[in-house]
Amino acid sequence: MSDTWHVFPVRDLTEHDIETDDCVCIPDQRAVKREDGSMGWIAVHHSLDGRELREVP
Repeated sequence: MSDTWHVFPVRDLTEHDIETDDCVCIPDQRAVKREDGSMGWIAVHHSLDGRELREVP
């Protein structure tokens, strides 16, 4: 079981690298506590087409 889960935009301008830590979008890394008490990581990738700029909070 991998210690990192990746959240990434679909149909972006390029594919995101979810195999290494070298994605061009420089994803945010967040520590998360699992149900069993152990710790894991979530890598939140950023879009390269700017879709976050059009989101309404």
